Amino acid sequence: MKKLILIVLLSITVQFLFAQEIKIDAYVDKSKIGIQDYLKLTIEISGENANDVKTPILPEIKNLKNLGSSSSSSSSFTVINGKMTSEVIKNYTYTLQPQKTGNFIIPPISITYKKQVITTDPIYIKVIEGSTEPAPPTSGKLGSNRFRESICYYQSG
Repeated sequence: MKKLILIVLLSITVQFLFAQEIKIDAYVDKSKIGIQDYLKLTIEISGENANDVKTPILPEIKNLKNLGSSSSSSSSFTVINGKMTSEVIKNYTYTLQPQKTGNFIIPPISITYKKQVITTDPIYIKVIEGSTEPAPPTSGKLGSNRFRESICYYQSG
């Protein structure tokens, strides 16, 4: 019986020690785009200590030009049976422009947290001629959306 208790305690301790406090994920808004389109790549870092992670470095992505990035974060707190937990989610979104058609790979993106390297999966992208975006709607009536000006006069008296 003592061996069983020792094994259970040891396995719980090992799971606790090696549980990842941080998670990283990378995803795109589309996996098939046109050469005239833009691609949004988002790197999401989540976990209780996500604020302790440095901004990820975007690796060179062959045939996709990085036009810039933005970031956002959110925090949530939960209390269950008197135990409070928190989670922070940090998003880094990059706008990428294809440079030529073909099949391309966004390589794995890595972060380091407490001397542990955490890596995303690669992302596969197909770039085709033209655009995959729908054409804007057209109207048969030209000028039907013109601005109309109204003037109202008020006279006191």
